[in-house]
Amino acid sequence: MNSQLPSDLYIRPMSEQDVDRLLEMESDPSVMQFTSGRITPTLERRQDVIHYLQQARTDTGHWAVEKKGNFIGWVSLTNWKPDGRHQIAYRFCASEWGNGYATTAASALVDYAFTTLNISALVAVVWPDNLASAAVLRKLNFKYEKDALNQEVIVHLYSRLR
Repeated sequence: MNSQLPSDLYIRPMSEQDVDRLLEMESDPSVMQFTSGRITPTLERRQDVIHYLQQARTDTGHWAVEKKGNFIGWVSLTNWKPDGRHQIAYRFCASEWGNGYATTAASALVDYAFTTLNISALVAVVWPDNLASAAVLRKLNFKYEKDALNQEVIVHLYSRLR
């Protein structure tokens, strides 16, 4: 997945070492404004994240995105439960916005999904006001498909075929 990334970016499996920075990022209201809500970084939440990361993984899941060795966000490839297609998602620290990292990392993930895993279709969920995320998806040739219900919120569903 890293072959097409600039030399200062690296994508790797998430690990326990990422938990504190992840929780810090996800407690930032600006980062979480277009999600189901801000995450309070409690000890219980920390343990939940560690438990999730320790579960056996297949070729899907969450990956950390690093810039010069520092965690700056994540990308994920998971099953979108409503219809079984694979969903891509991404989230980055607010301090890293506007640098093209979401587009670059998501592009590498799309390539991995289509080329390595031979997945034929991908979806992505975007809150209607999240114009930046919708722009990332359009750059990656995703098309608006429909409005959908996700976590009790009407969202825009984007999709792309291989």
